[in-house]
Amino acid sequence: MKRPYKRRIIIIKKGLQFRFVIFVVLGMILAALTVGVTHGIILSFVKLKLGNDPKFIELITSVNKVMYLQIVVLIIIGISMALLVSHKIGGPVYRFEKFFDELIKTKDYSKRIKLRRGDELKELADKINKFLDEIERERKE
Repeated sequence: MKRPYKRRIIIIKKGLQFRFVIFVVLGMILAALTVGVTHGIILSFVKLKLGNDPKFIELITSVNKVMYLQIVVLIIIGISMALLVSHKIGGPVYRFEKFFDELIKTKDYSKRIKLRRGDELKELADKINKFLDEIERERKE
């Protein structure tokens, strides 16, 4: 039984994937900054009520350390997920480009785009393949 093609390279379309990851990371940083500002405002109000109690300061320091660690871990997870999703999009885009380069060069309308299971843009590949079916049928008539 033939094994399905499995891409081994994660970064296929560097520009597309890089922009996608940057977009996701910037969104995560914006969310982290929003949470940080809100956290700071809440702490300011609580500090006004409790003053500079050493136990309170120690508790806040511990909470801040945990929050910073969570932000770093979440950004690492976000980058990993963005790379995975961009790979599922970048691979088909790369395959479309190669397919059309070959189609332009050979004018062989019998070839079809084949994507891996789990890749995105399958609907687009199906539409292109149907379009090529029509072109091939009309050329035979």
